[in-house]
Amino acid sequence: MVVVILRTVDPHEDKVKIKKIYEKHKNMMLHVAMGILHDQFLAEDAVHRAFLRIINSLDKLESNSSSKTKSYLSIVVRNVSIDLYNNSQNLKEISLDEIIDKVAADFDVEDNYASKVEFELLADRINNLPEIYRDVFVLKYYHGYSIKEISAILDMSINAIKKRLERARKHLKDN
Repeated sequence: MVVVILRTVDPHEDKVKIKKIYEKHKNMMLHVAMGILHDQFLAEDAVHRAFLRIINSLDKLESNSSSKTKSYLSIVVRNVSIDLYNNSQNLKEISLDEIIDKVAADFDVEDNYASKVEFELLADRINNLPEIYRDVFVLKYYHGYSIKEISAILDMSINAIKKRLERARKHLKDN
């Protein structure tokens, strides 16, 4: 599988980087995909598709062993796996508008969380965000991706990403 992925990468340095990332994290990614898909072939397909998405953001990835890289990879493979699951089950996706009706905006992420206790409370709130909000929130504020980059990574519209970020901030403010 890695050979197919490497054919889509041009510079030699990028090929070396993607190969190292693949070798280090493929089992973790396969485990995440299997947890969602419960099918070995679909899980392998999800990992393959995730790497094709990851290639577009390769220059933003840190070392292949950083926690940020692992977090990013698990988010991408989880989203790809969910897409594959929904497609394989022919399930109607829940409308983003239905979710948006339950959540609104108005939370400034740059609020002053000076004390360690407040910071830990915020970290706990972020960890307890619904997965669809947590993923975009982590990609934006922990990994530093732009909304346009997140849109490409998750294969979602820019407006959907903005709404999810808005809802995540609202959820953090209200809880």
